[in-house]
Formats: sequence, C-alpha cells, structure tokens
Amino acid sequence: MSIFEKFVKVIQPWIFAARYPGLKVQIEPQTRVLFEQLRSTSAVVCPNHCRHEDGELLFLISILIRQQFKFLAAREMFDSYGGFGGIVLRELGCFQVDRGGDNSDAIRATEHQLTGDGAKVVIFPEGEIGYDNDRLESLEPGAAAIGLDTFIRFQHHGQERPVSIVPLALSYQFDNAPALCEKLVDRLESKLGLPHNPLLPNALSPAALFPPTSSSSTDSPLAQSSPTQSAPTQSSLTSLSVSSASGDAPPNAVSLHDRARRIVEAFLDDREKELESWFDIHSPVDGSDIDARVARVFSASLQRIADLVDYKIPHGSETHRLHHLQSKIFVRKLKAGFFEKSKFAQMEKQTILLNRLRSIRADEIDGTSSINSLADLLCSLDVLITGRASPGASRTVMVNAAEPLDMSAYAALWREDREAAVSKITEELRERLQGKLFLVRSNQDLLDSGGSNLTLRKSM
Repeated sequence: MSIFEKFVKVIQPWIFAARYPGLKVQIEPQTRVLFEQLRSTSAVVCPNHCRHEDGELLFLISILIRQQFKFLAAREMFDSYGGFGGIVLRELGCFQVDRGGDNSDAIRATEHQLTGDGAKVVIFPEGEIGYDNDRLESLEPGAAAIGLDTFIRFQHHGQERPVSIVPLALSYQFDNAPALCEKLVDRLESKLGLPHNPLLPNALSPAALFPPTSSSSTDSPLAQSSPTQSAPTQSSLTSLSVSSASGDAPPNAVSLHDRARRIVEAFLDDREKELESWFDIHSPVDGSDIDARVARVFSASLQRIADLVDYKIPHGSETHRLHHLQSKIFVRKLKAGFFEKSKFAQMEKQTILLNRLRSIRADEIDGTSSINSLADLLCSLDVLITGRASPGASRTVMVNAAEPLDMSAYAALWREDREAAVSKITEELRERLQGKLFLVRSNQDLLDSGGSNLTLRKSM
C-alpha cells in the first residue's frame, strides 16, 4: 500500500462524515465475518448502485473491515474536479471503464489485479445509478465474466485458488420517512400549483403510521452493526394494518400515496407538453399508465439530447442507449473548446437526471409500497421538478452481504459454453442481491411499524 493510500485511509472517514453528515453506516456482523473468511480469497464485490455516494461508501467500508478494495469506475469520474478526481482514483488503484465502449484493457487490468492474494475489486453490476433502493436494474455480465475468467486463469496455471463473487446489498433507510414524505409532498404541490388536501388519519402505509423506533446511540456516527434477520412473511406485514385514528376525516382528505400520484401525473403532463414534438405518433400511450408515460418521456428526452449532438442512438435497453449517449457527450466535451465545455457539461447533467426519471414507477404510488420507497420516489421528483434536492434527511445505510458465488461451481459449464456460464452467474447474482435487499427492507418496515425484528445494534 502506497503512502498516499495510507493517508487517504486516515482522512476518508472524516471526509465522508463531513460530506454526508446525516448518513450513518450500519454493517451487519455476519457481513464482517464473511469478509474476514474471504480475507485471503480473490473476490469481486458486487453492490447495488442506488446513490451517488455508493463509491465513497464502499471505500469507507473497506477501511472499516480493514481490507483493501480496488474499483472499476466510469471514465467520467476520472474527469471530475478538473481532472483531479482522476489523479486520486489512479493513485488508489482504480480502473476506468467506458460505458458503451470497448473496455478490453480495463477488463485485463482488473483480472490481473485479482491475481493478487486476497485481492478485492468492486464492480457495480448495474452499471448505472438506479435511484431505487428496492429494485435492481438489469445486471451487466462483466462482473460475472471477470470473476469466472480469473478462476479459469488460475486453473490454466495449475493454481487451485478460489475466486468468489460477493453480492453486497446497500439499503438506505430514512430515519423519519413519514415526516420527510409530508414535507416533500407539500413542497412539490406548491411548486406545481396543486391544491393541498389534508391527509386521512390512516393515509400512510402501515410503516408510516408509527415513527421509527430510536436505536441505541453509538460511539461513532459512521458505523453500527446489526445481525442477520429473517424476512417477515407477506401475511405478517399485512397484519400490521391498523384502523384509522379517532375522529372523522375532512371530506377532501386523501392519502399520501394519492397526493404523490397527483404530483407524478402533473409532472408528466408538463414534460409531455414540452416534448410533444419528439414523441412517436405511431405509439400512443394510455394516459393512466404511469410506467408507459415515464418510458415515453425518457425516450423523447434522450432523443432531444441526442439531436443536440447530432448523434443517432443505437437500439437497445434504456440503460444501454443512455450509456452510448453519455459516452458520446463525454468525448465531445473532451474535444470541445474552453467556452463550449459548459454546454456539454450541462448535457451530462441532463442525462443524469434521466436516471431519476426512470426511478418513477406506478407501484411506488399505488398505496402498497413502503414509506421508505415512497420517500425515495419523492426525493427524485424533488430534484426533477425543483432542480435541486431539499436539505438531506437523516438516513442509515445498512450493509448486508448475501451468500457468495464460488466460481469453481461454474467451471464445468464454462468449458462447455462460456456465455451460458456467465449468464447463469449473472442471474444468480441478481437473485441473491435482490433477495437480500427485500429482506433488509422488509425487516426495516416491520421495525418501523412498531413490530420487533429483534435488532441488536452494536457499536463498532
């Protein structure tokens, strides 16, 4: 480890606390045990990616568990802060990846890094920030391919060395989601000129009807620990429903989810009027279908930005089309003159906002989603509608590792069909990561609803 890396490891926890003062980190004890067991094992660490701070968070986690992580990062990150970000990232041993481009050199460098004893490389398999704490984007096959190819390389050299892929769930929970939701709904209704309706006494989801129980204080604002818990069943969550508070509700009272839906519909109405000339007239959309309207607004917004740089977006998924456009804008910005760079920087910001747009889903506002999920949605709407995020609410990020995938279990399939082996690993990685995210959110919803999930919160 270089002197620079040692210096960064000393100051990074303080920098993280200063940049994200309302964010606490809670690492599950069994996650610590797992990484200790894998200390001498080469591993690809695969977290979900739902926040901008995820990269810094993973670096902090590596410090807290006393292991060294290397990272694959988008090349845009290496151009941040006037290029200074790239200097720091390279000194820390990070590799840049061109989303939507050729990354053969980065892949070879990553596989070489994994040949070291106990090497750990962090790859966000979604390839993009999803802004949805409950659902994963489609996973890219790169992480699975790198892990499996590294294991096969060891075998070709006669080395019986294990290689694992570790699904790591990062679940951000607001410490007072009900209050945050009410604040954001009022703010957004005012911004859009919508009437304010009082809330029904039982307008919130069961998780929102009770304020979160306070946890034990810790010596460090950065870390707490929680043991693994069993996921509550759907029936147990349903049984949390309660009757409305005493007293008659005002005649015009509505639920919080209904008010959120009205905000979403008003926001989409405005965007559809603005983007009407970019819509495909041969693909009409049902006005009541929120998901279809969001997809249409996304595609039209993407095309409008592409027209500004005279670029034909290739066919593919929303994520792939977005990555190709971002790559094109990044290259144009590098070649642009001093006075033109700001124009392309603004386009980059617009593509980032499109990720927040994609996080709007109908089932987040249908009354069955958790209050934390609704808070996530409203935070994205806040940025999309007002152009800036409201002051950060206090949050806790729970870090939970799922069962690792042992690459030796897929070696036989690799010899028959490498693509099938990589696809199988990617699917199993998704299942384990999604399952762990659901487990964490379900337990937290049960706790916030006044139930007991036997959480033991222990100071680091």
